[in-house]
Amino acid sequence: MDLTDEYSTFTENTRVLNDTINKLRECGSEAILGEMPKIAVIGNQSAGKSSLIEAMSGVPSFLSAIV
Repeated sequence: MDLTDEYSTFTENTRVLNDTINKLRECGSEAILGEMPKIAVIGNQSAGKSSLIEAMSGVPSFLSAIV
């Protein structure tokens, strides 16, 4: 699979995920579950994604909480 195919797959998966989240919101899921996240952090393993979310939110990540 070349980079173009991987990008197309990623794009399609992202579209499906966004459609699903929008359908959940339309059904009133946020009234039960609370507001759903509106941010995604994407990167390689050990690139600092969890640290970024931790720094932005002030909430320890799962891994930080168990160490």
